[in-house]
Amino acid sequence: MQLHLLIPGDINTLTGGYIYDKRMVNGLLEMGHNVMVYSLAVDFPFPSPESKQQFVNIINAIPKGETIIIDSLAFGALPELLRKIKLNHTIIALIHMPLSVRNEFTGAQNKRLSILEKKAFTYADLIVVTSVFTMNLLRDMGVDSVRIVVVLPGVEVFSHKNKYALLPCKLITVSNFTRNKGHLLLVDALNELKYLNWTLDCYGNTDFDPDYVDTLSRLIDFNNLTDKIFLHGPITGNELSKVYVNSDLLIHPSEFETYGMVLTEAMAHGIPVIASDGGAITQTVPASIGTFFKANDSKSLQQTIKELLLDSNKYQNLCKEASNYINQAQTWGKSIKDFENALKVIINE
Repeated sequence: MQLHLLIPGDINTLTGGYIYDKRMVNGLLEMGHNVMVYSLAVDFPFPSPESKQQFVNIINAIPKGETIIIDSLAFGALPELLRKIKLNHTIIALIHMPLSVRNEFTGAQNKRLSILEKKAFTYADLIVVTSVFTMNLLRDMGVDSVRIVVVLPGVEVFSHKNKYALLPCKLITVSNFTRNKGHLLLVDALNELKYLNWTLDCYGNTDFDPDYVDTLSRLIDFNNLTDKIFLHGPITGNELSKVYVNSDLLIHPSEFETYGMVLTEAMAHGIPVIASDGGAITQTVPASIGTFFKANDSKSLQQTIKELLLDSNKYQNLCKEASNYINQAQTWGKSIKDFENALKVIINE
């Protein structure tokens, strides 16, 4: 297959969506397919005239008849261009999260994006989504489910936890430092529990929102938590695997997820989870491995953490189930094969 992937920004960016896209690209290349990756401007989904022109120039350089895959950050922004592209190409939408439900936009922006996305989806020959939750969001938008295929993310495990403490004390978060990931909420909750035995290590990219990181650091300092909460940069691969194994509990206070790759990664390493009930999280994490709090509710989060920090029986039961999750976790190899099979059907190969 000859494929062309268009994605805003750098595909090497360490977020779930970019990691997924890069995994699919590298996997297809290893299978012998030809995949070209094009970096669109980072101002999508609200591209400037110059960014639109760059998009058009890229499309015009792709030979007629070849398949174009467009990442969700750009797909729904320009339906008028998709209508023209469809005349000469097969169009595949790769949707991690519909633009119109992203919480970093204003209500007016989401409303406008909803109109654009609904129109854009009519031009897709195939829509690959990364969770059942996202598929249902698209169905609610009126998208024909016949054209939707779910290809779940995989996990990568270099090591697996085999010994658990009686109670969790080494807490971690693994998510980039952006406002929707709930770090401030977590600090507020933990401030009320500072008398208990715990430390929290937070891993993620600090470059996306430096002002937010500064606010977070000042909140930690203000609450005299600098000896209990530690901020770190992003890590991947074997280094991340070691962090999981050396921790006792993942806390994921994100407001909303359409999947949440970090959740399955933690569980695949044998780590139980505390997470919000926002979006698909309760569908991603089995109740036997995780406990949930009400999204954006500091008191609910505080109570959920406190219960696990003090209840050895409950924590041990979660650990027992988490230790077996690896047996049902999906590998990246299967994800890539599922992605390839979906493309073959639509491209008739």
